[in-house]
Amino acid sequence: MATPVDILYITCNRREYVERSLPALLADKGDFRVYCWDNGSTDGSADILFSYRDKRIIKRYLSPKNANQAKPFFWFLEQSQSDVIGKLDDDTLAPVGWTQKISEAVRNEKRLGMIGCWTFMPEDFERNRKAAMRKVVKIGQYQILQNLTIGFSAVLMRREVALRFLMKKYYEPFMPIDKAKMTLKGLINGWYFPLLYTEMMDDPRSKYCLMNKPNARNITSLCAKWRHFKTSQEYQKWLMEDVDRSFNNNIGQQIREYHWNHSIWKKIYRKVINQK
Repeated sequence: MATPVDILYITCNRREYVERSLPALLADKGDFRVYCWDNGSTDGSADILFSYRDKRIIKRYLSPKNANQAKPFFWFLEQSQSDVIGKLDDDTLAPVGWTQKISEAVRNEKRLGMIGCWTFMPEDFERNRKAAMRKVVKIGQYQILQNLTIGFSAVLMRREVALRFLMKKYYEPFMPIDKAKMTLKGLINGWYFPLLYTEMMDDPRSKYCLMNKPNARNITSLCAKWRHFKTSQEYQKWLMEDVDRSFNNNIGQQIREYHWNHSIWKKIYRKVINQK
């Protein structure tokens, strides 16, 4: 009998999201365990984490300050025990049954790397449907909409894959997993297909987006903050363009572009351009 899937759930001062996403996750009666990390919230988010008595919540950790994403993930790797692990962001409303479908796939097909739910809007796929369908690959009995990398919410992978591509000296605010390297080494990353649709509440097109509230003062998305967006409109534009970029090139072209962007020649090119 397979062990329950282990899921990392991180929050920081986003109580309104936690009030929706955590009960939505726990309403799914799937076989999984949840490890909660609060990044120093002062808005009552931590109180919600402790208010649930669901036995599937195995650990709750209250960090005295915002440790971003890497430190919670290292803690999660130490605490979790399953052969399949993953992460769900506090702004993501995941569909019922997602852990069962994806865990079955990554356990049965060793060629799969990081596989996730679709975290963009349905119209983003429809806008790119023709190009997207060319990137759907069949791996055994499963279909994957393949991409070089995918976002790190509503995703699962085998523990051994996470450990193999773990970046131990990673200090940026995001997750310390080299997803691009998974693809370069021959694993298949992408979205489970037919798509498992989520609602990412931080997407400005979501009716729950905190950045759209009349009294909103701050950009709440970590991704948007890291890219220095000043408005939700800027972030929405980037999200839509990011989806489109995913389907502009096939995997071979994406790999070649990755090699170019990380080559000494690209560094020289950038230096020359900056000197002009």
